[in-house]
Amino acid sequence: MLPSLSSASTSNLTGILGYCVQNNVLSGANATSAGSVLNNLTQQQGVTSSSGYSAGQQGLLQTGDNQMFSLANLKGQLKTKLCNTVLSKAQSLL
Repeated sequence: MLPSLSSASTSNLTGILGYCVQNNVLSGANATSAGSVLNNLTQQQGVTSSSGYSAGQQGLLQTGDNQMFSLANLKGQLKTKLCNTVLSKAQSLL
């Protein structure tokens, strides 16, 4: 089961998106789109200086109540699905 993204901060989602891009989890048009979205989000004030961003880059999704969900625990399609969901959520933040 995949965690909810509703509690994740913009910084954390940006970091997770960076993790997905760095680890080539996304492919095709989604990978291209992710690069653009990531570029736009990292230029926003305070995003990359946040601890949530750092956690996200390590594949740690903040799920609320100081809980973390590690993408390292996900395999194959589940990791791809979560990264695609993060991409959609990140696009809505622009």
